[in-house]
Amino acid sequence: MLWVIRDVLSQETLLARAFLSSAQGDIATLLREVKDLLPPVPVQGIISDGEKAIRAAVASVFPKVPHQLCQIHYLRDAAKPIVEADRHAGTQLKAHVRGIRPIERTLEARTDEAAEAGRS
Repeated sequence: MLWVIRDVLSQETLLARAFLSSAQGDIATLLREVKDLLPPVPVQGIISDGEKAIRAAVASVFPKVPHQLCQIHYLRDAAKPIVEADRHAGTQLKAHVRGIRPIERTLEARTDEAAEAGRS
């Protein structure tokens, strides 16, 4: 698993390491290494995907630094109920409309006034 730590403002990669796991200890080691590399530069905030191990590692290495969920992950999580409701509404609509096509086929074969009114 490749872990990359970047400066958000400059887009510069500060450190990248491959780990076999995403355990809290491994992540904390990586964060400490970055912290030691940048002693004169204050860390103003941390953005991550919010994984539990990452949250715990950040809290242990940078206890007073604000930590937030990245916007893409935040918006995806916020949209989940809306996406699910839309999917459910689509399923219900398809079930409701499913019976209309046989009625339309029946009307296509007829030429009387009622069939004409149903087609228009």
